Amino acid sequence: MTKVIIKGLTKQFGKLTAVQNLDLDVKDKEFVSLLGPSGCGKTTTLNCLSGLETPTTGDIFFDDQRINDIPSKDRGIGLVFQSYAIFTHMTTFDNLAFGLKIRGTPQLEIKREVERMAEFLDIKEVLHEKAGKLSLTNMQKTAIGRTLIIRPKVLLLDEPLSNLDAESRNVMRTELKRLQKEVEQTTIFVTHDQLEALTLSDRIAVMSAGRLQQYDTPETVYNHPENKFVANFIGSPSMNFIDCSLKLSDERAYLVNERFTLDLTSGRDRLTEFANSPELVLGIRPEHLNVTSLSDLPTQPRGSHLSGSVFMTEPLGYENIVSVQVDGLMLKATVPATSSFEVNEKVSVTFDEDHAHVFSKNGEEPAII
Repeated sequence: MTKVIIKGLTKQFGKLTAVQNLDLDVKDKEFVSLLGPSGCGKTTTLNCLSGLETPTTGDIFFDDQRINDIPSKDRGIGLVFQSYAIFTHMTTFDNLAFGLKIRGTPQLEIKREVERMAEFLDIKEVLHEKAGKLSLTNMQKTAIGRTLIIRPKVLLLDEPLSNLDAESRNVMRTELKRLQKEVEQTTIFVTHDQLEALTLSDRIAVMSAGRLQQYDTPETVYNHPENKFVANFIGSPSMNFIDCSLKLSDERAYLVNERFTLDLTSGRDRLTEFANSPELVLGIRPEHLNVTSLSDLPTQPRGSHLSGSVFMTEPLGYENIVSVQVDGLMLKATVPATSSFEVNEKVSVTFDEDHAHVFSKNGEEPAII
């Protein structure tokens, strides 16, 4: 297959800079997601890769070949859109065969390749149905199959699951992962859905306002976000943030809030080296907060804890989300589905200090811890 290298890509539309100085490498056979909110530049990046847009500056390479000036049809890309873009008046067979027919492939080879792809996608039973009568899942399978059958160097997917209902999206997410691994296809996938990116990707490029924020494995992006934007965007519910001040005493380091003191002596060297201000932000994911009813505690807990009251609970079946109000601070915690909390119940919230994240006040600099 093909590796993709993007060097210094910038794309401007008049005074608007949609993508700014983007560097990215996609390994051969790798599945990479471009993830971010609307307007972050991910689709513009994909359009530059496909040839639908021309970079203002920067270079794009497929292996060692610079493709900036190569027409879209000659780049060897396969593009699947958010809308299925299939020929609804044609059969599934004819849709799958379309690209091969355009290339002048012999009829016997077309039949063999279409049947192979239909079996691979598990749509043999609908090969001779009109595409317009297919289920949404099979429509998207047909669109992907029509692209894969021409064996592109790079598969580009522009939010291909967005129009599916929840059940179909779950099915196609599993199918996409299976297809990509079995075909060993270099794939670049645009999505605003963090769950899709986390479950499908070998690596995730998180983007915001046209800039790359972090590029790493799903595990690293989730567990070690490089800045406050990534920490907030990745994770559902998103990370809790609490304004704090850094206090140094002898050989110890503390994050101090009017409601608690958190001992972060284990990270003292990084705090003193990288904190450019004593005003910092503590980040803690909901699964790293422990909520306990005060009625279940023999005495008032000591140390890094908050006392508050339950504002609301959100049962999700496999777990519950508990929102706890502490003065003017609202914290979200995930607790086992077997836990039971009542609205206005007095609770204690403790931190898992090993999973604390510390960011600068403005959140733009790299994470300190």
